[in-house]
Amino acid sequence: MPDNRVINDISNYAEPGPDSLEGVSRERFAQTDSNLRLIEWACQYFYDGAELRKKWKRAQDFVMGRQLEELIEWNGRKISIRQYMEMKGMPILEYDVIGDKLLSLVGLVRQQRSTASCSAVDPNEEDYINFFNEYLRQNDNLNDRQELDARMFYAFCVFAFVGMKTYYGRKDGKNGIFDYMVDIFKIALPPFFKYDLSDIEFIAEAHDLTWREIIATFTDGSKAEVDKLSEIYLQTQHHFAPEQTYHPNGEAQYAGIDDFTHSSVIGKYRVLEIWTKETRPAIWVHDWDAGTSGYASPDQRAFYEEKKRKLEEANIMKDENGLPVLDENGEPIYYVDPSELKTIEMKDEVETYWYRRYLTPNGYLLDARESPYYVLRDGFKTSIMPYTFVAYPCLNGEVRSFSMRAENNQRTLNHYMMMINFIVANGAKGTMLVDENALSEKQSIDEMQVNYTKTDSIILWNSKNGGKPPQTLVNKSIPAGVDFMVNFAKTMASEGTGVQGALQGVHRNTSGKQYQLERESSSTTIQDFVESFNNFKVRIAKKKLYLIQEFCTSADSVKLTGDDFETHFNPETMRDMDLDVSIDLDAYSPLIRNANNDMAWQMMVSGKMDPYTMLTVGQFPGTSRMKKYFKEQLEKLQAMQAQQQANGEMPTAGAGQQQTGTPATHLKDASDGVNDLATLPSSGT
Repeated sequence: MPDNRVINDISNYAEPGPDSLEGVSRERFAQTDSNLRLIEWACQYFYDGAELRKKWKRAQDFVMGRQLEELIEWNGRKISIRQYMEMKGMPILEYDVIGDKLLSLVGLVRQQRSTASCSAVDPNEEDYINFFNEYLRQNDNLNDRQELDARMFYAFCVFAFVGMKTYYGRKDGKNGIFDYMVDIFKIALPPFFKYDLSDIEFIAEAHDLTWREIIATFTDGSKAEVDKLSEIYLQTQHHFAPEQTYHPNGEAQYAGIDDFTHSSVIGKYRVLEIWTKETRPAIWVHDWDAGTSGYASPDQRAFYEEKKRKLEEANIMKDENGLPVLDENGEPIYYVDPSELKTIEMKDEVETYWYRRYLTPNGYLLDARESPYYVLRDGFKTSIMPYTFVAYPCLNGEVRSFSMRAENNQRTLNHYMMMINFIVANGAKGTMLVDENALSEKQSIDEMQVNYTKTDSIILWNSKNGGKPPQTLVNKSIPAGVDFMVNFAKTMASEGTGVQGALQGVHRNTSGKQYQLERESSSTTIQDFVESFNNFKVRIAKKKLYLIQEFCTSADSVKLTGDDFETHFNPETMRDMDLDVSIDLDAYSPLIRNANNDMAWQMMVSGKMDPYTMLTVGQFPGTSRMKKYFKEQLEKLQAMQAQQQANGEMPTAGAGQQQTGTPATHLKDASDGVNDLATLPSSGT
């Protein structure tokens, strides 16, 4: 019988069937062929990405000011440009244009203080949106997202490829949803052609952990498991030169970026986290009665068949005794023609889902399980993985970053500046021109040379024989066109990157109109780059919302406004809500905060809000004592009004007027009277 199995080109093993994990061992601390094949795939993908990592490393060197570390061939060997310049005695000066423009671009994005906000697809569910928006904001503060996003955008500008992992776990003794930036130098990916990497089915990430972290994460603390783990990792240790090494100038952390199975940091051990997309037999269920659809386990077929039977039976018209009503032919009468009745459709299919493994470099399984993350909609689950990636512009899988666009401009400018330095270095600098007829017998040439370089020295010369006084020669001329080339290189650097000087603030000799035009031009040029990163943030927020819906319970709540206003998570109504996500200004940005404070202030001035509520709704720092005082006064007023009402008296508004009108009047006089200079008596003189 012929063998028709498809053989994988990497592992040389047959491809799996519909149940891709059938027969795969899940035994912890065991080495299996399937685990070794996964590591083989990971290493193959990692080594295939070597050229891309070199490209990233070159971009990082340019941004970090190591522009002269590129290798050139000299006398049959490879040396850096810096070493060549040192041998030639040339001044080693670097002009960092990329770094300055990158800081301006990152500063512009940081000023936006943008954050993700959501809205309900169903208008009837808008009442629940405040919980998700406030939870997102508090979670962003927990993960220090303002700083993390700035650092990620910096990396995005350098590498044009970044990734974020959003996971539910424990950190600092607290369970929650956390973010961390993926180290792209320690990740193995198959070839991708979509900007969000949605076309890949394999992700391998290398982690460098201390021994304490490994024990705490992958053992139950028993001596037996720790000894077993020690025996496993003892096989992975080697006694060769460590991978951790320093750059010649001492700036780089490590240079060993092409080893996927050994830690690049001395004293740490490598753990491989591998996510694969697997398949299993399933049934596709379309419940027309409930308006839901999704994958279900084949074990649930009997349940849906019984539900379908009941729906078909309910379609039969029955009398008061529960017996079917028959027509003249003795056939049951239906409410809806059975050929048109849609109840439940079932179809055998293959479902895909994500599976996670933690492996040692030598193929021992530390932990394995189906992805704990999923999207719940209409009672059906869809498996997801925690990674979010963005590649720019991802043309046929290629990436090109902001700094990569500017590398040639930086090299051109460096070339011109080195040329000027070379001209100046080889030109006459302070050369003394002496007429032979002016030489004095009282001072030798050697003495003249020594005195020439001294402060307050004397040089003798003789004019009897018509000798001329000594002169100093300095090369003040630069070859024609050099100045033009330098300015042209600077102009091309600005136009090529799209970051002009206007983004760094107003500069001299520039009109306000010209400054505004330059700033708008820069913003337009980099708009696509910034919006691509904002879309990346939106996709991260969507994944975080999925985790909020999955892991939040009725005990979770957020405090929205005031001291006693809390919103709790309702699993029955909020777990499967459809949410739209967009980028908006952070509610705690200075612009929004000032607008809210001003609105609260105006409402208090107009008597529509008491001072305590104004200080509570607004965000006025350092007002805790005032809030406490106003709250006490408000409670006294409410108690007095309640007592008057109990006595049958009309509640007095005097104290209430004091809470609303009087403080507002005093505060208004204290502020507006000083700022309104036109009303002062001296304004008319």
